[in-house]
Amino acid sequence: MLNRLACAVVVLGFLASVPGPVWAQGDWSVRRDPFDKGTILRYKAILKRRPHDGPALSRLVRLYRRHRSVGKLISEYQGRLAKKSNDHATLVVLARLHRDDGKQAEAVALFERALTAKPADAESSLILAELYWRMGDSKKSRAVYDRALAAKPPVRLRKRILHKLASLAEGAGDIDGAQDYFNRYIALAPRDVQARLELGDALLKHKKHTRAIAVFKQAEERLHGDPSRRIEVIARLGGAYEGAGDEQGAIREYRRAIAMSRRGFYIRKELTARIVDIHRRRQTLAAVSYTHLTLPTIC
Repeated sequence: MLNRLACAVVVLGFLASVPGPVWAQGDWSVRRDPFDKGTILRYKAILKRRPHDGPALSRLVRLYRRHRSVGKLISEYQGRLAKKSNDHATLVVLARLHRDDGKQAEAVALFERALTAKPADAESSLILAELYWRMGDSKKSRAVYDRALAAKPPVRLRKRILHKLASLAEGAGDIDGAQDYFNRYIALAPRDVQARLELGDALLKHKKHTRAIAVFKQAEERLHGDPSRRIEVIARLGGAYEGAGDEQGAIREYRRAIAMSRRGFYIRKELTARIVDIHRRRQTLAAVSYTHLTLPTIC
């Protein structure tokens, strides 16, 4: 027993005499740089294939903002562009970086170059047209949208473009052009009642009452399963008749909307006031009692 104890003491003494590794004070682990080059290259590869990939660019920018700088990322893409000035993916990514940085003029110039390199890039056209609109140049914005439409993009993008074009045309006072764009949009999305209502409202605004009546009638036909929206469309229809000078037609539609609405519904009071106003203008108010202006609830 004593021999074993003596051996153990000798061994422990020997181990204590062997120099161990020297650790820096407080350095208990090896820290890896979170700015992982493999991750950076992976996101850049995605953007090379799909330059409009929003999540990939957002994550790349987040990494550079946290661990380097967005300016460094921009300079890296500028270096790429210096080597290949017509590279579509590089132009798009750099344009998006400038746009997100608030540099609209630089973004516009780069998107124009990107569309020269790849005219069928509908996504770039949408962004460029929006930038022109924000800069107050609706004419150029409309021209870019028209150019994008001519490239025959996928249906989902075509609908967005047509809706934008309709809005721009209406804003410029071109109601015929707006109706043409709306009609083309509706042909792609026949169930979109909201687009029909927007068209009808635009026609009313420009005093195209007869055309508005036709549009609102078409919208009502698609709302038999939605009574509340149908009532609002009938009210619009009455307004179109009133604008067209057909006061009897307006009263008919207003009364029909009142009859379909529930007691206490705000539209009853509004439409009753419109009927009263028509009778006041026609000087026939004395012959009409209030009970004849309101109808029993039927739904």
